[in-house]
Amino acid sequence: MIIGLIEVALFAVAVLFAGLWVANPGADYEPYAALFGLLGGGVEILRRFQPLSALSDHDRKLAQIFRGLFAESGLIRLYQRHDFILPLPREAVVPLTTIVETWTDESHYFVDRRLRAKQELFIKSVNELANEIARYTVPTAEAMSP
Repeated sequence: MIIGLIEVALFAVAVLFAGLWVANPGADYEPYAALFGLLGGGVEILRRFQPLSALSDHDRKLAQIFRGLFAESGLIRLYQRHDFILPLPREAVVPLTTIVETWTDESHYFVDRRLRAKQELFIKSVNELANEIARYTVPTAEAMSP
């Protein structure tokens, strides 16, 4: 919230100085331009490194579910080591279908806009991976049984 207000104030002052530069192009505004560049960079650094405490409880819960599906389950390591000519075990496919089928509703959307943008990219990638697995692998009776 505060960072957003600082950005709006910096933008308003930058517009003011742009107007002054148009009115008097011969003046030396270089120090001000450098100052605004440093302040803008500082604001961006603050935005990128916001503490996790700024996340809502909803986003924290979703992040925990996500970690359980992929990171903590060892699934990422399984994908890295798997020879994709061989059939995938069922436990390797279930998290993909869970994401594709259930994470596209409002209850599974992150509130934080940065996380939401990354989530959209992730869901798109998971959907592509699931489609490729469905296209290029042959399910076995063992892999399909619950």
